[in-house]
Amino acid sequence: MSARSTPNQIAASDPTRSSWVCAHAGSGKTTVLAQRVIRLLLRGVPPGRILCITYTRVAAANMAQKVFDQMSAWTSLDDVGLAAALRSLEADGGAAPIDAGHLRAARRLFAAAIDTPGGLKIQTLHAFCERLLHAFPFEAEVPANFTVLEEADASRLLDESLERALGGASRDPELGEALARLSAETSGARVAAAARALVLERAVLAAHPNARSFEQEVRAQFGLGALRDRAAIFDDLFGGPEGASRRRAWRAALAYGGKSDEQAAAELGGAEPVLGDPEAAAQRLFGVFLTKGRPRTRIATSKLDPAISEALQEEAKRVKILRDELSDVATVARSVGLFRLGRAVAEGFRRAKEGKGALDFTDLTSFARRLLERESAAWVLYKLDSSIDHILVDEAQDTSADQWKIIEALSKDWLSGAGRGGDRTLFAVGDEKQSIFSFNGARPELLDANRRFYAAKHKGADRPFEPIDLKVSFRSAPVVLEAVDRVIGQFVVWHQLIGSTEPA
Repeated sequence: MSARSTPNQIAASDPTRSSWVCAHAGSGKTTVLAQRVIRLLLRGVPPGRILCITYTRVAAANMAQKVFDQMSAWTSLDDVGLAAALRSLEADGGAAPIDAGHLRAARRLFAAAIDTPGGLKIQTLHAFCERLLHAFPFEAEVPANFTVLEEADASRLLDESLERALGGASRDPELGEALARLSAETSGARVAAAARALVLERAVLAAHPNARSFEQEVRAQFGLGALRDRAAIFDDLFGGPEGASRRRAWRAALAYGGKSDEQAAAELGGAEPVLGDPEAAAQRLFGVFLTKGRPRTRIATSKLDPAISEALQEEAKRVKILRDELSDVATVARSVGLFRLGRAVAEGFRRAKEGKGALDFTDLTSFARRLLERESAAWVLYKLDSSIDHILVDEAQDTSADQWKIIEALSKDWLSGAGRGGDRTLFAVGDEKQSIFSFNGARPELLDANRRFYAAKHKGADRPFEPIDLKVSFRSAPVVLEAVDRVIGQFVVWHQLIGSTEPA
């Protein structure tokens, strides 16, 4: 490692134990990843048995370049220089002597990595999933020679599927009704954006066989029981002839009050449903009795009869309850409408990809997860178990739930004691402060949840596992870092916010 390597950097690159690293920005985590790969190779681990997962192709190329540059440089060093380079990788400069055999092995690493079939597995998780599915297409139930859609092509197909779904809404009463409701509440652009997002999060769609099942899930999420029809709620809100009579009496009383009372009386006068359309009248009623969704604390002035004021306050409470009920109904209806639209778009998108024999990036992870988790995956896992000894995960804060499940499946046997070998390791590095937040399904709270999950798994398997923090920044001056620490220190600690979240 470089002369400025910290003890924690050296500890994090130790290939003999699993490590979970929180690496602040500028703390040299890419260098640590590259050095860990090199130290694994120096211990005699075959290059093909190391799986290093990065977030982007650029990151993968950068890391691979670091590894190859280091090993390439070693081929031209003299014995003294190479021995010093090898000692810098170990804590305290390395206690074990370095002989000619060590030097010869180090100089051969570059050629060994180059000659390995398939090369070093430093790749994105999507690339790993693509290789996995190509290796086991029958078991994964994917086309044997599938192609992978680039994001631009996938986006174009998705837009075409959305247009077809919208064009076919007139022939599907349920979809047409859903689209009409959504269009009445927001712009067409926002409806389209929501539908695209739902298709990209297609696990939500796949989890429910129909809209009724999805509606039940939405109600459960919001703690809602059976909901009344909107018409019934409006009937209750306006109260028929009796309710109209009450409002007339209130208007008459308010007309003798102050200016604000007269204004309230005028608003109440417009809060009567006409021509069977209660929506506008309901909004007028809400304006009189509610403010910011809560009952108004004062509707009438002190000039009025206290009994009138009390009656208006009670009415405000009743209106608030009914408005909330209408909001619940609208939320469920809106969600179900999006579900129906999303299902239609997703089905068109699926057929379009099927016609091209193609998968998109979301398909890669979802099919790979399904392949590794199904009961019949024993053969696949057996083959993988014989080819992967060490897993390294870069940018772990942006790893999605599906991707974590793939990593869990790959390490399941050897963390339960059923796998081969006693020195296999898992390494993850990330920082929730640098998360892209929900991009490609990323959920930064999973970083800490999975740290605790793997800590427990390693403890159960009696394997070493060490959390390590990389806090020394090589990018900024101490005074800047201190200022940031003071600002951040005013807020609640992140781990108090995420509670006891478990892996999804």
